[in-house]
Amino acid sequence: MVAASLSGLVAIFTSAMIYVDTRRWFWSPQLAFVKFYGTMFLLGGAGTATFGAWLGANSVAQTMGLAALLVQAALLFGRSQAITATCGIVTVLITNLR
Repeated sequence: MVAASLSGLVAIFTSAMIYVDTRRWFWSPQLAFVKFYGTMFLLGGAGTATFGAWLGANSVAQTMGLAALLVQAALLFGRSQAITATCGIVTVLITNLR
């Protein structure tokens, strides 16, 4: 089980590095790793909540459902901050072109 978990983490790291290697600002290491590992936590929590509810473990389902909701909120907040920063950069670039 530990080997499977570690290989999964390495696989996600490798996938994120493919995007980081493009050297685009939107796929900077800070953003890419948060997106990839955040999605891992989101899907893990949602999947655990689904199977917990299906098996009748309601306390597990509620806890993991709440965890998935919080992870999704954090990812959306981070994405909105990146978009806000982008709008500021674009505004500065347009202003400098005039």
